[in-house]
Amino acid sequence: MKEILVRGDHPGGNIKNVVRDGNTFILEHDNRDSINGWFYWNFRVEAAEGQDLVFRFASGELLGSFGPAVSRDARNWAFAGESSFIDHTAFRYSFGEDETCVYFCFALPYLLEDFEVFCRSNSSHPLLERGILANSEKGRPLPLLRLGNPAAKKHLVLTARHHACESTGSYVLEGVLSHLLQKDKGSILNEYIFHIVPFIDIDGVEEGDQGKNRAPHDHCDDYTDTPLYCATKALMDYVRKLNIVVGIDFHSPWKWGGRNDHPFISNKGTPFNESEAKILGAMLIEETARRPDKDKFVYDPQHDVPVGFDWNQPHHPTSGKFFCSCGARIGFSFEMPYFGNGNPLASQHNLRTFGNDLGAALERYLQH
Repeated sequence: MKEILVRGDHPGGNIKNVVRDGNTFILEHDNRDSINGWFYWNFRVEAAEGQDLVFRFASGELLGSFGPAVSRDARNWAFAGESSFIDHTAFRYSFGEDETCVYFCFALPYLLEDFEVFCRSNSSHPLLERGILANSEKGRPLPLLRLGNPAAKKHLVLTARHHACESTGSYVLEGVLSHLLQKDKGSILNEYIFHIVPFIDIDGVEEGDQGKNRAPHDHCDDYTDTPLYCATKALMDYVRKLNIVVGIDFHSPWKWGGRNDHPFISNKGTPFNESEAKILGAMLIEETARRPDKDKFVYDPQHDVPVGFDWNQPHHPTSGKFFCSCGARIGFSFEMPYFGNGNPLASQHNLRTFGNDLGAALERYLQH
């Protein structure tokens, strides 16, 4: 029997306990230090050319209805589709004769190299500055971007990956930046400066951690008087020096079902902060309505989660709450689904274009 390799030793990789039974591979995802368990996995298969294989998770329902995200180069990803889906624990895949290495993931990954590609393509922009917020616990530099007039008096802070596995929010954040980078010096970037921290838990992102529900608590619940993590402490110190007017933290929600299949806002702060978020949300509705794409995501506020509802409780020391405490008019988490409901189905393209629309709405909000 030909030796087929199932491995997770690449950036963002997460898999363990692989057992082969004929043409079926039984495997598990690795929760690592996530207390209650989560659902992220990411592996590659080598030397399976021409094979029809089944991959089954022994550790629960970890597969969306549209099959795994698939890539041949770990850069360009798309879902395999419903034909690959057996049930929420298993999928099938027919390897082409030239597919010497294929990557599979729970959703569409976004890693440091994706961000670096984006930065390289925009490195000539006169108002874009690259820096380092801090070094992580394992010595990785945390990228910090500043976009806008360095002398501007009003500041916005955009963050992502407080939970390492929540990749769809990163595509939206990139889309927001792509919209803003189209503007010249006479635009919104003359009056405002944006501060972007794309990977709060950069170690978890690159090492394939869940990041959610870390012991004793994860990065998202670390905005306390005694923060545990280097990134959150550095961000708190940094933001306190700014005249912040907007702070948005990008996330992905629960794996699927209900509001989790749609974009939504998780509000933080006071009723005033929530009312300002509604103004921005109304503008986002209008921006998405203008886009002609058939596979676009649209925003509907019926899916939003107000303070005090369900899991969004006011005692959680989150970044959005912290932004509001620093004077931001808007401070919330923006949740972007891993899959969508199929109409649309998440893609690298429509996640980024939704970010373009959010960027346009944010520009309008700042000018209203």
